[in-house]
Amino acid sequence: MRIADCYDAMKQGDEARTVLHRLSAQYAQLSPDQQKDVDFQTLYSYVLGGQIQKADKALTDYLTKHKDDPIADSISYQMAVELMKRKDYAGALIQAQRSLHDFPNGKFVGEAVSQEAAALTGLGKSEESAQVIKDYVAKNPNSKVAQTLALEDAQNKMAQGKLDEALASFKDVMAGNGSNDLKAAAAAGSIQALQGLNKYDEVIAASKDFAPKYPNH
Repeated sequence: MRIADCYDAMKQGDEARTVLHRLSAQYAQLSPDQQKDVDFQTLYSYVLGGQIQKADKALTDYLTKHKDDPIADSISYQMAVELMKRKDYAGALIQAQRSLHDFPNGKFVGEAVSQEAAALTGLGKSEESAQVIKDYVAKNPNSKVAQTLALEDAQNKMAQGKLDEALASFKDVMAGNGSNDLKAAAAAGSIQALQGLNKYDEVIAASKDFAPKYPNH
């Protein structure tokens, strides 16, 4: 198994499966933990190889045998990321939503929500995307991922010309618990929104406040 693990670590999925195939001949003689390891490494080798259909089926098989195993909680999220790179937004949406369904309390919930929102945007469903972000931020106001999503939502509104909504969203990020970098980006975005709204007195005031609050930006 160590050889297969090494191949997986080096992102050489095909080589890992060759080793795992040899082990499968002895599958019945392996301990339950060893069988579980073989199952997971086989699943992960498909993910590394970008073989999404096989990985999706392998994940279904894996969770059938090893229900709710937390080690698998990143798999659908990783597939969503790969599909987003391919601009397969429909496929990415399916995998992001599967991740949230299979592991609603997993470690990658925020990241999966981010992929879900991005996929919806890619499909031209900007309002649904914004609602996904809004719901997540409302439930997880102190989450770093939530604050990043809130900033992205504000920037999306800005790009769509929804300046009043963008300004309100930027202010929410500035008042939130995000990092100083996020707040600085939100402050800069709010100034741009104010300019677009022709609120020049507020632009001047916000610009004067920016440097003392965010000296490194």
